[in-house]
Formats: sequence, C-alpha cells, structure tokens
Amino acid sequence: MRVLRCYRYFTQSATFVVLRGHRFEGSGCTVLISGKALCTWNNHRQVHPGSKESFGVLIGSTSLDRRTVYVKQVTTPQPADLQTRHSFTLQDPQHQREVDSAHTKSGSSQIYLGTWHTHPEPIPSPSRVDKADWRKCIFRNLLRPLVFVIVGTRKTHVYVPVGLRFRKLRNS
Repeated sequence: MRVLRCYRYFTQSATFVVLRGHRFEGSGCTVLISGKALCTWNNHRQVHPGSKESFGVLIGSTSLDRRTVYVKQVTTPQPADLQTRHSFTLQDPQHQREVDSAHTKSGSSQIYLGTWHTHPEPIPSPSRVDKADWRKCIFRNLLRPLVFVIVGTRKTHVYVPVGLRFRKLRNS
C-alpha cells in the first residue's frame, strides 16, 4: 500500500497537481481529486477492527462543459453525525455550513459535488443502501454533476451516475 506523506506535500497545496492516483476517468468525464482530499480519506480508512465508518461531502468545481470535476476538499464526520462499523447518518449541519462557506469564499465557483464514505473491505463496492442513497441524492440535485466515492482499506473507487445506474471510473 502506498502511504501518502500528507503532512509534507499537501497541507498547503490548493492546486490540482495530477499525480498517480489523483485522476479518475470514464463515462465521458474526468474527476480530479486534490491531495488534501486524498490525505483525509487515507487518514479515515477503516483499517482497524473497531474503526467506524467515516463519511462526508465533496466540495469543488466543474469545468464549463461539466465533463471535468475538481474535488478540492471534503468534510469529515461531525459531532451530531452517527457512525457505526457498517453504517452512518450524515446529519450535522456543519457539512452544509462548509459547503456554503466554500461557495461564498470562491465567488460561487465551489459547490456540493456528492458524498464519500469508507467501507471496511480492501476493494470496496457499493451496497444496495449506498445506491439507494445515491439515487436520492441525484433527485435532490437534478442539474448538478455528482460524484460518489467509497474508500476501502486498500483501494478508493469513484462512481458517477449514468441514468439511474452508477459507473466506476478508472484510476488513471
């Protein structure tokens, strides 16, 4: 497993340097993930037997043609959220406040892009509950390009909606 040296390379970076593992492609779109977001996910992987599921929202922007999505930052579990080993409930208003703050500070270019969560398995795949939740998200955000991320103990998979189905993007 590749270990990210987050404290040295990514804490001050707000630019999108596309390094190995940061670019996901397929279904006519490209998703670029910031080093800061990758470090957050790496720090929340469920690698210990008692680790609870972690989760949050994706914040970033899109290209003008909406075919490229830039995930700049992510939120993490907050005090009012609920977490167990195999489930979570994202309910703390802090997630929305962080989206609103990023939107305001960026002059409206930073927006809500979707959600991420962890699975306690090396190669994660979406459950029926995940897909049902993602479909609800699509109906709440009809005109927005959305991205869904599952962080496993070894791999991270990125999904985009294609109709009411979900396509896993290639890590390139």
